[in-house]
Amino acid sequence: MCAGSEVAEVEASRSETFYTPTLTLRWNFADAQNAYLRFATGYRSGGFNTNLPPTTIRSELETALLYDAEYGYNYEGGWKGRLFGFNAEAAVFYTWTDNVQVVSAPAAGARGFVLSNAGDAHVYGFEAEARRTFAVGPGSLVTRLAYSTLGGEYEEGASLLTQGVTVDLEGNEVPRLRDYQVTANLLYRQPIGMLQGFVGVSGQFADGGYDTPTNVDAYEGYALYDARLGLEGDHWRFSLFGRNLTDEQYVLNAVSGNEFSTPPPVYAAELTLRY
Repeated sequence: MCAGSEVAEVEASRSETFYTPTLTLRWNFADAQNAYLRFATGYRSGGFNTNLPPTTIRSELETALLYDAEYGYNYEGGWKGRLFGFNAEAAVFYTWTDNVQVVSAPAAGARGFVLSNAGDAHVYGFEAEARRTFAVGPGSLVTRLAYSTLGGEYEEGASLLTQGVTVDLEGNEVPRLRDYQVTANLLYRQPIGMLQGFVGVSGQFADGGYDTPTNVDAYEGYALYDARLGLEGDHWRFSLFGRNLTDEQYVLNAVSGNEFSTPPPVYAAELTLRY
């Protein structure tokens, strides 16, 4: 047997206990109007990598095998109520995460992935939504508009080991945070004899951000359109629908040269029975 190719045996175990306290304060300051403050915590458990890079040396085996849990602290403030006839809500938040878990490939083009801890990061954002139903002809039109914007970066000392190379992440933007994301939905319903007919359309639009923690490639923006047409009775519902009608293609996620794209358009019929 060649020197350096001997079998290496590594034993490791993990036992974790987490506490995830949450505190919410709510103030009903007027009829159908309230404001709130919320503090919440959460975790993602640690584990073991079983697809280590082929270049992993013996002294690095135990470190590469294990990855630690990440723990997040979220601070949020918001408002819910009615405004200009709309049911609306808005919120701002800040989340600090300790030992962020990141995904990388053990080697270029590898099918499997490994998890490691990059360090600390924070994310902040704003989101708002408004909903209203309008009487239109013999039926009703339900409208919904939602908007969000996100930002955040890795903090001092954050780094990523990918394909044997350590990349400094300090100051890099946390991946897949959108500068803006907008969703608009319209649903029209009206009686058709003893039945109810409906038609709905929706659009989702987003842009900004980066694919990966290294911030090399921009995260592709998109414009997605869906539609549904149907009829329903007291105990059933039948509809025809389509998703991604314009065949919008963009990369959802990229890890060390592995790209995962959006699915193609989907057209289908759906029958639901209720008893």
